[in-house]
Parts: sequence; structure tokens; C-alpha cells
Amino acid sequence: MATVILDAAQSQQCSLLSSKKAKLSERLVTLSPCKLPHPNTQVMPTTTSESSVALTLQGPPSSPYEGATFQLALAMDSKRNIVSALWRTPIYHPVFATDRTLCQCVLAQGPEPEGLRAACIAILVAPRFFQPCTHCTIDMPTWTELHSNATLFRCKAQIKTPGTRPITDSELQPCLKPSPCQASLDLSHFLRSGQYSDVKILAGRTAFRVHRTILAAKSPVLRERFDTQVDH
Repeated sequence: MATVILDAAQSQQCSLLSSKKAKLSERLVTLSPCKLPHPNTQVMPTTTSESSVALTLQGPPSSPYEGATFQLALAMDSKRNIVSALWRTPIYHPVFATDRTLCQCVLAQGPEPEGLRAACIAILVAPRFFQPCTHCTIDMPTWTELHSNATLFRCKAQIKTPGTRPITDSELQPCLKPSPCQASLDLSHFLRSGQYSDVKILAGRTAFRVHRTILAAKSPVLRERFDTQVDH
């Protein structure tokens, strides 16, 4: 066996290292009631591990999304709680959209997959009752349409969302009706009274007092004549 001879300085340094190691071991024993780890093991701090889970939603019956299938990508922590959720499927909706991360206010309604499923279905069935927080990402044109013309929103959601059941004529008919503003705009009064008319059309011996702007909007031929002829 080889013998290593240390000088006084090296011997003193080795003695100090051994003393520090002994004191450190004693300190560890006082800090923790558990036994010291095996000398061949390495103690590392634990970290939170996340796993990806796919969540599938079926479009709820009696909603415009009936028949469609939606996919969400969930990031889960070690306790199986949802850390984040990403909507992956195309949809016509003010809250949900392709590759949009769900707001924490939605996740708070269901921190577990089944709870989140129930929360999303409730928002699909009754989106008007959803109360967005200040951090929510909302599609404002769709949100405004939802609250101003719910019938039109429902028709567009059923048509534009892939996989939904075909829309019926009875469901589509209300969307084709004119809005209240359009229905109340009755121009026949101006035709009968001649009020504000600026053009007179002669048909035989009958003269019609009409309005240049309305005729030009409805007839390209008359619009061209109005552009080329001088008023008499």
C-alpha cells in the first residue's frame, strides 16, 4: 500500500475539512428528524411536474353547437389540478376560439377536468350569462351580436361551427326577417304624398312625383340618365 506523507500545512487543512464535515452532519441531524440519506444518494429539491391531458366536449343538445365535438388541451400539475387549458377546435363563440387559452376565471369554476367540462358546457348553452373578468379575451363583435341579436348569433354559430347539425328552415327563417329598424322604414308614404320629391316622371297623361336618390339606388339605367341629363 502506498504511503502519502503530508506536510504540516496539508495536514492542518485535511483536519479542518474533516471537522467541518462532522459539524455539517450534526447540523443536518438537528434540523430534520429523519435519518441522513445514504452516502451514495443525492438529495434534490422536488419540482412540480405538469402533464398534458386532452379533454373532449360534445356540443350540448338544444344549443347551436349540438353535434359538434370540441377538444381542449389541459396542463395538469402533480395533484391533477388544471394549470392551464387551451381550446383547440374551431368555433363561433365570443369566449372560446381556436388556440385561445381559457381565462383563469373559467378554470376557477372547475379546477378538475370534469368541473371544467361542466363550466364550458354551461357557457356554450347560455353564453349571455357569462360574466367576463378584466383579464378575459373576448371577441367583441361576436359578443355585441350575441347581446343585440341573439337569434342571428345562434344561426351563425350553428352555420359557422364545424360539425354541428344542419340548420333547419324554421331555425333560419327568423334570421331572414328584417330588423325592427328596417321594418319601420316605410318609403311608400313619400311615394303617395310626393313629399320631398325632386323628379317628375310622365307615364302617358299621369305624372309621378318621385325621388331621384331612391330611383338611382334601385335602377342603374335611371342613375346613368340622372348623371347625364340636365334638370328641367
